[in-house]
Amino acid sequence: MFPSSISVPGDSIRFEKNSWADYIELVCLTSLDKEVSLNDVRDIASAESTDGPERGSDSTSEREDAFSCAFSDVFQYLKNRGKILGDCYPFTFVDDDVISIDITNLSLKQLLYLFLLFSSNLSCFAKTDQHRLTRAFESISREVLQRIFSEYHIEVFGTASNPGDLFHGGSLIDRFKTLADCLHTDIKASTKSNPRYKQPAGDGGLDLVGYIQLDNSGAEVPFIPMCFAQCACSVEKWKEKQGSIKFDEWNQRFEQIAHYCEFVFVPFSLRGPDGKWSDEEADRITVIPIDRIRFMHILMKFHGDFTFFEATDAYSVVQESISDLLVEAER
Repeated sequence: MFPSSISVPGDSIRFEKNSWADYIELVCLTSLDKEVSLNDVRDIASAESTDGPERGSDSTSEREDAFSCAFSDVFQYLKNRGKILGDCYPFTFVDDDVISIDITNLSLKQLLYLFLLFSSNLSCFAKTDQHRLTRAFESISREVLQRIFSEYHIEVFGTASNPGDLFHGGSLIDRFKTLADCLHTDIKASTKSNPRYKQPAGDGGLDLVGYIQLDNSGAEVPFIPMCFAQCACSVEKWKEKQGSIKFDEWNQRFEQIAHYCEFVFVPFSLRGPDGKWSDEEADRITVIPIDRIRFMHILMKFHGDFTFFEATDAYSVVQESISDLLVEAER
């Protein structure tokens, strides 16, 4: 399940420090002794990355200093993750510039963190495993949304739904009709006649939907409270996916719906070294973001119960990866 090597991020370390922080965590996981230092990672990245200093150039010394400084900043991101997540964070600092992990003694919280780390780095996995990760991420995100809206009906609307789920199977227009029934409204004529909605695939840009019934049976009317969510594992695509759940988009498809809460769930961190939204991400946020940090905080805040995780495919994915890593370490 888990690869034996991790590729250096293509993003500049100066602007995408969270991607590089993930890279260091993955290098630590795949190392033989499950420990990695700032110098170790800097040497690997300097050799492989186009973002590193050029040997032999006039400005080599200055670029090496800048590269080293950037890596020191990344370690501050890691320290902040440990600080704000507490015992949910599976990595420990041996000293200021060395992190380690004990994969034989991980709690459910820490295993969930690793699942989010894996889901943020799909390119490290085979195509079939990528599909498992994205489906599992939608399922886990549903649990988080249910914790926020405990009285709501929360359903998977996207392609990750399972047999027996309310929105499983059928064409997109069939699922639109089912959703309209839940909301006590109807879909618009232009939606009914749109041929692309009659295909048996796609989700219309909606992964999770939540709603609560306010009226007694026989007296149901539209304009009920709702929430829509999109799940995005891609660091490159999450910004544009926010637009797919906007009210203006869905108001064109349905009659009589009220403004609703708009969420985007991402398995990666959008935080800076101070725990706030990072400068490079803050201006890209247009809906309510649930990033890796907020994801873990919600589960801790609402009941603090992580036992649901054991019954999910997400748990199986992580356990398989840990088993592979243990086998690799014994060779």
